[in-house]
Amino acid sequence: MLQQRIKIRYRFITKLLLSHILLASIPIIITAAVLIQTVQKTVEETINHRNIELANHLARNIEFTIENARKILEYNASDILSTLKNRLTQDIVINTLVNDFPIFRDIKMLDDSGRVVISTILIDNPDLYRFQHFVAEALNGKKYQSDVRLYDDALPVIDLAEPVRAYNEITGVLVAAVNLKEMWDLVQQSAIGQHGQAFIFDTTGHYIAHSEPKLFYLKERFLETKIINDIKLGMSNQQIYVDQQGVKMISSYVVLSQLQWGVVIQQPVDEAFAVARKMKMQTLTFVGISIFLSSLIAFIYTRWIVTPVKKLVSGMEKFSTEDLDYRIPSIGNDEISMLAERFNEMAEKLILFQEKLKKSERLEILNKMASVFSHEIKNPLNAMVVNMRVIDRELEKPQPKIDKLRHYLEIVGSEAKRVDDLVNNFLKLGRPPKLERVLTKIDKVIDELIISQQAEALESGIRINRRYLSLNVEAYIDVPKIKQALLNIMINAIQAMPGGGSLTIELNCNGNEKLMQSIVIRFIDTGKGIPRNKLFRIFDFYYSTKSNGTGLGLSIAQQIIEEHGGRIEVESEEGAGSVFSIYLPGDKKNS
Repeated sequence: MLQQRIKIRYRFITKLLLSHILLASIPIIITAAVLIQTVQKTVEETINHRNIELANHLARNIEFTIENARKILEYNASDILSTLKNRLTQDIVINTLVNDFPIFRDIKMLDDSGRVVISTILIDNPDLYRFQHFVAEALNGKKYQSDVRLYDDALPVIDLAEPVRAYNEITGVLVAAVNLKEMWDLVQQSAIGQHGQAFIFDTTGHYIAHSEPKLFYLKERFLETKIINDIKLGMSNQQIYVDQQGVKMISSYVVLSQLQWGVVIQQPVDEAFAVARKMKMQTLTFVGISIFLSSLIAFIYTRWIVTPVKKLVSGMEKFSTEDLDYRIPSIGNDEISMLAERFNEMAEKLILFQEKLKKSERLEILNKMASVFSHEIKNPLNAMVVNMRVIDRELEKPQPKIDKLRHYLEIVGSEAKRVDDLVNNFLKLGRPPKLERVLTKIDKVIDELIISQQAEALESGIRINRRYLSLNVEAYIDVPKIKQALLNIMINAIQAMPGGGSLTIELNCNGNEKLMQSIVIRFIDTGKGIPRNKLFRIFDFYYSTKSNGTGLGLSIAQQIIEEHGGRIEVESEEGAGSVFSIYLPGDKKNS
């Protein structure tokens, strides 16, 4: 079949299917690629913008809280001595500040020697701050802010110090412990996602506040030098880095310039971009499903198109094997169906043309044979006339010789037989045979031929071998005529090996026992072969390469095989032997 000879990648259905799949898939893939790239870019920009906004918001709140505490302390420090002369009144004002503003944990007023003179808490040691360096700075008019420290209840505070003036002279220092618990709460609330982090650090990398407070208590440090250096330079930015645990983090950070702190909002990249990754997987799943559905539709559509084409090609294969009786079935109402109908019409016309051609060939053959026959028949007739005259003269003698008469009579009979053979061959070639087909086993026919020629072949030193590649091969044939055709080819092969050799008869078929598409019979001899310049003429009438050949054996064999709907092919190499291949249809009952 045609599908068996064409490789899969070259088949029409494969090309058509691939073209449909590519046409459907390429736009989907391009759209998906653009969509995935756009989604990833949008998500990254959104996350970066969100994180930087959160960091800015946290920084503004912290700056506002610290700055507000400083302003309250500064305002009261400027008036506490100039407007309030009584120590008791001053004590009440300081305690009122602590009560009204929860941001203050405690407030103390120091005199110009650094001793505590007023405090919101009980102090055992009034000289607690006398030797602190910030007291001297505050008495010189400088503001002071301490590092973060833990209060008595283990909560974070910073100390702010403001100089106290009376009539534009610095006479003391107001020190307040500012509560950072609110700042810690803001930091913890700013952490994003399940594994996100928010924290504040100073220029040395020490944590001031962290969404995981234990890192502050353990005095851990932030070690990403690039971010620390940017904070020192007063720069805000974004960065992706790998932390000490090997987690890839996306970090947004801003600087608190007045405090020289850095505020960081960061999150693992996998968690931050989980939405983008999910959308990517959903998009790829959609693309996969779309390609699968488009491929399925393309396959169904292609089969719908290709099935009629396959029927058309199958019909053309039948026609190419000279099975002109086959008709392509109806395959629809489209152009392919119209083409099939035209092929059917062509087959009918070819049958008519073939019949006319055969008649024309037979007329040409008869004309050629008439001239040959008139020449060939003269010789035996002349011989008969001459020998009859000899017999007549012998009979006129008083005592004719019986042996001599019998000898001449045998010559006359032989010549008469020769004339009869010439006439029979003429009739066979000039009149198309009427085939009487019966279902017959081909191997049985070949066995009978081998038995009939075995003895003669052995005397000539020729061994006949059977090679049946298929068994129980049956076909509807005219047994006597097929036997004659095969016999002519076998005799021709035997005569081509005058010095001995081997003749192999091979039988094969494609298909199965119920439906054999073609039966192949090969005669393979080891004879002298046929010259290449004479190979194309061996089936011509009265053409023979042997001195005593009639030139009709192969011609008659070819005619019989062709009448059965088959053909003969020959391959030969001079000095190496010949191969005659006979192809017979295996699934036809009537011609």
